[in-house]
Amino acid sequence: MSDPKSIVEISQYKILQKVWRKQIFPTWLYVIWGLISFVILLLRISSYYTEYIHVQWLGFSNFIFPGVTGLSFSVTMLNATRNLFDIKDLVAMFNFFDPNDSDINEKGDVLYRTLAPYITASFLWLVISIISFVSSLISIDFPVILNEILYALFNSLVIAGLLNLWYLVSVHLADISVKVETELEKGEKQQ
Repeated sequence: MSDPKSIVEISQYKILQKVWRKQIFPTWLYVIWGLISFVILLLRISSYYTEYIHVQWLGFSNFIFPGVTGLSFSVTMLNATRNLFDIKDLVAMFNFFDPNDSDINEKGDVLYRTLAPYITASFLWLVISIISFVSSLISIDFPVILNEILYALFNSLVIAGLLNLWYLVSVHLADISVKVETELEKGEKQQ
């Protein structure tokens, strides 16, 4: 019978649950997301009180194609990262842990932390796509204040999705650099 702690988790929700309590995104990403969302909301509110600022919300249904594109891009980035590592690398990532480091103190933490941003990006863009699709089929008239809140939340979700895609690119570039550096070190040791 195999050790239950060495079984690889396949449920993306359980992976996110496992690593979400640890910091999977850098603090700067949350700060930028909050600042951009706040500035857009502030500009929208000020557009009611000034003649110089006019902020228009894009309709939810305008985000069907960007949502599907974001979902496709996150899957493409996941495949690119997967192609960067061979199975031995992934197994090593799964088996590596450091009991003294709270971020990677269990088997699988490194692998799951590598996968979590891709799962998060895919989930964000899936939600954006579903909301966009449903809003193109169903029209509901909400009170103005509720409508403004929904648009602000949706736009904040889109901003989170865009920042998450940028983070995926930066993580992938960092992974490439680490992989090249590792290969260079192997080459120097062989010489």
